[in-house]
Amino acid sequence: MPAIVRLYRDAAELRGRDLFVCSASEWQFLLELARTFGWQANGTTYELPLGSRITDAARRNYEPGATADKKEVSGDDAIAWAQALERAQQSPHFDRFARTLMAQSGADERDLGSVDRWLAEFIQYAFGGAFAFALEEASK
Repeated sequence: MPAIVRLYRDAAELRGRDLFVCSASEWQFLLELARTFGWQANGTTYELPLGSRITDAARRNYEPGATADKKEVSGDDAIAWAQALERAQQSPHFDRFARTLMAQSGADERDLGSVDRWLAEFIQYAFGGAFAFALEEASK
């Protein structure tokens, strides 16, 4: 079964979006596209247990771990990620970048209109602020 990356958070708004799911290859596409358009990633942290005394957690990469190994993206980092992806969407070179990155990451072959809509959903989600993510096996 293909792996998926599940993003989640407590939604700030009543009935706000608290989940986002994408394939592992789409996750890589989101990372690479944002970096191409200027995102300076801050790094992730491991989700800390309630009552933890750690105040400055070590920074990690954006590779999703197992469900028991959740990582978190800070609010500032998520917003900067969304801003970079917005710049990508507005670029006259978006189609070329998107096609190249889709091929490199192994993302599903879709028409660019579909990618644009899916990308807009992630951008909206990331503008919502901090979120956690983990790798899961896709259900049949």
